Amino acid sequence: MFLLSMSGITAWSQDVDYRAQAKAENHQLDVLISKLSAVSDSTYYYESVKRIVKTAIQCENFDGRPDIKGRTHPKYREKNSERVAPVRELLLSAANYYMTQRLNQKALEAYELYVDTSTNPLFVKLPKQDGLISYYASLLAYGIKDFKKAERYADIALTDTNYAKDAAEIKINCMKNRMYSREDSAKYVMALLELHDKAPENSNYFSMLVDYFTQSGHEKELRQFAKDEVQKDRQNTIAWALKGETDMQQKDWDAAIASYQQVAKLDSSIVPAIYNIGICFSSKAIELKNNISLHKDKFSKDESETILSLFNQAIAYLEKTRQKDPQQRIVAWASPLYQALYAVGRRKEAKSIKALMN
Repeated sequence: MFLLSMSGITAWSQDVDYRAQAKAENHQLDVLISKLSAVSDSTYYYESVKRIVKTAIQCENFDGRPDIKGRTHPKYREKNSERVAPVRELLLSAANYYMTQRLNQKALEAYELYVDTSTNPLFVKLPKQDGLISYYASLLAYGIKDFKKAERYADIALTDTNYAKDAAEIKINCMKNRMYSREDSAKYVMALLELHDKAPENSNYFSMLVDYFTQSGHEKELRQFAKDEVQKDRQNTIAWALKGETDMQQKDWDAAIASYQQVAKLDSSIVPAIYNIGICFSSKAIELKNNISLHKDKFSKDESETILSLFNQAIAYLEKTRQKDPQQRIVAWASPLYQALYAVGRRKEAKSIKALMN
């Protein structure tokens, strides 16, 4: 019985204590608000704005606590909501002011306070700007390399369709900068692939995926990505060029030739594609020649004609490259053209090309 009484007294005393603390915080709030209009210094003014909002939240934390029967009877909520809401809006002006002073950390704190208080009972009924302000907060956080915080606010901005696209780019870049384990890397690439599928027109996602897959150890993933991309869009010249590159890395000359021919078919102005077709034919001829030489000293007529044909096809594409890029500003075609001409016995033409070699 005595213990029950003591527990009741403790609960009652806590209730009284919370109410007393709420009263004290509310009094402090009265003082801060009464002095705000007299502040002329901008820095001190906006610091006072932040203090008012924080004090109002602290008052609400005590004022809104349930009594011993679980009931809430907030005494100051309605009044404080009415008088602090306009002050809270000044946090946005505070952020702008801090940015003009290059105080980005303080600007971020102002945005954070605005977003983090939007669900507080004092402000929950007010019109929401969480998407926009969270986007600004994520930009600032990213700028000061606080990637964890930037990702947090980007996640909030993602819920607003007006800012979801831009917020997604911030989020994925945050994930990129926070890859510390294989699990992080897996999450990053899965999120990036999802964003790429949702917005294939956004070339940034494609570039980021290529950057990731071209890292050592991801060669197989890069080849699969290239295959998937051309399957999804047969008219995508960049995807075909990427597939051609991965085919060349595997020394799959026929596949590489087919990929680059598709690029040239879709856009004949892409000089590197035409050049690479020539390189592939030449590489195939050299590889075939070397493989035969390993097993016998003399080529058969058919073998010689095949090798000759491959070199001639290489010459044809390298000559096309020369016509489109005579000054070799895009690709250095002179050396492989010289080698191909020399290989088929066109020594006089090869000699004229040699003078153009860098």
